[in-house]
Amino acid sequence: DPIKAPTPAKPTDPKAAFASGEKKFKANDYAGALADFEAANAAKSDAPTLRYIALSHDNLNHAKEAVAAYEKFIADPGAAKMKDETEAAKKRVEALKSTPGTVHVVTVPEGASIVLDGGQTPYEKTTPTDISLPPGKHKLLVGAQDYENSNYDVDVEYGSKQEVKIELTKKAAP
Repeated sequence: DPIKAPTPAKPTDPKAAFASGEKKFKANDYAGALADFEAANAAKSDAPTLRYIALSHDNLNHAKEAVAAYEKFIADPGAAKMKDETEAAKKRVEALKSTPGTVHVVTVPEGASIVLDGGQTPYEKTTPTDISLPPGKHKLLVGAQDYENSNYDVDVEYGSKQEVKIELTKKAAP
């Protein structure tokens, strides 16, 4: 018996994958929709598919991926025929790029207070805590009783999550 060659995988039918993605999207299954739209896009890229990839990422709160996908959609020549959707995508990119990032501040010892960006009053919670900050550079002044204050610079990207760990130095005995 001759050995049979493996059957090649069927190429994705972009129309079927797009239809399946649209159905899942309407049912709020954004992860399932995203997988279908990405399969459709790999088979045949077009503006409507790129737009749905962006919308899926957006609904899954993937800010960075949504911005990249919206920008791909906006740049696609087919987007010119979709003026309203293109305008909405441009506004959404602007909004996403101003999404605050989350900084998780941990200190040794715990229970330190934090003053943000040279403010006069400490942040309402002590460490460990999450702080939501607008994109950009920020200064944290961290202090605890019997410990030296510590300055920390943090660069926050839109929609990001990061952890900052600060070890405070005990004050020298008087």
